[in-house]
Amino acid sequence: MSADVVTELRTLLGQDAVLLHIASGTKTPTATGWQRTTVADMERGGYLMTLRHGNIGVLLGEASGGLCAIDIDDDDAVEPFLEMNPHLRHTLRSKGYRGQQIWVRVTTEYPNLTKILSTTAEHWGEWRATGGQSVIHGTHPEGVEYHFVNQAAPIEIRFDQITWPDNLQLPWLTEPDDDLAALAGAPYAVGDNGSIQLNHMFWVRRYMAEHTIVFDSSLGDFYEYDATTGLWRKLTPETIKRRFMNDLEETARAANLEGLHRKLTEGLGVSLVGLLRTMTERADVFANRPAAIHVKNGMLCREEDALVLREFSPDFYSRNACPFEYREDAECPRFREELLGAALNNDDISLMQKWSGACLLGRNAAQRFLLMIG
Repeated sequence: MSADVVTELRTLLGQDAVLLHIASGTKTPTATGWQRTTVADMERGGYLMTLRHGNIGVLLGEASGGLCAIDIDDDDAVEPFLEMNPHLRHTLRSKGYRGQQIWVRVTTEYPNLTKILSTTAEHWGEWRATGGQSVIHGTHPEGVEYHFVNQAAPIEIRFDQITWPDNLQLPWLTEPDDDLAALAGAPYAVGDNGSIQLNHMFWVRRYMAEHTIVFDSSLGDFYEYDATTGLWRKLTPETIKRRFMNDLEETARAANLEGLHRKLTEGLGVSLVGLLRTMTERADVFANRPAAIHVKNGMLCREEDALVLREFSPDFYSRNACPFEYREDAECPRFREELLGAALNNDDISLMQKWSGACLLGRNAAQRFLLMIG
């Protein structure tokens, strides 16, 4: 960073990001009521001048236009998380004493500030959003300087595009939702003698709230949507049973329900999967999907005479993808000249290009065979 750190940070984070003054070597903002600071406050008096001395924090969440941070405590946990979320390699990432902070601008609803623990109750990190702030510049209490691992503007994403490791307790998923309980009833009831009566519908409804899933009766399989890739992937009943058992086991452990532990049987898993099948069943769900080419960076759609790259969406019902990114200005000289040009005239080259493009649509809209003879 240059001497004009404040200007560079505002350029990097966006002009709607609220910056906070923090004493050097500390993590707590100096101003009382810092949670209520606004962009307008930054333009008053000598506010910006105070930021040039000491550490600088960023007020997160709603106050800064959806700017949030994934704070990972352990260095060893960073790379596995990025492998699960390769798109986050290209966003702003910063580091203090250990771990990393991954900065994103979230365009949909997201949880407030909350700690994230592993399933063994060990600290993994935090989801930093409304109600919190993160230090981005200055000196860490351990004496090291905060710095950027990847200096780039925070990318815009939906919250559901973040993939979390299976070994984490996610508070926004594991705490029973009041609306869900109102719809399906309480997750369980405890009898006077300590017996547990499990409400199967609650757990199935909760699974449906946490996962975009469908059972295609014509194919006889479950399919679940992956927001990171835009693909619907086949899911085995065994995987779903294991997820049900993990959720129930965690609930039993957290609430100290010994009777619930004893109910975690294969029969219970089969029953829950069967009810989930009933609640999500649809016929021929992938048969009439919208026409689009699924590429690595989105869904390529023809809209009138234009090609438009749209974001991934479950509504495309795509199960297969082209592994390459679409670039509007890309050309294919080797395909035209070395492969086609060596054997075909210009008319045939044009036909082959159109046919290859039609194949990417995944359906034979022209209702034709192409025979290549010779």
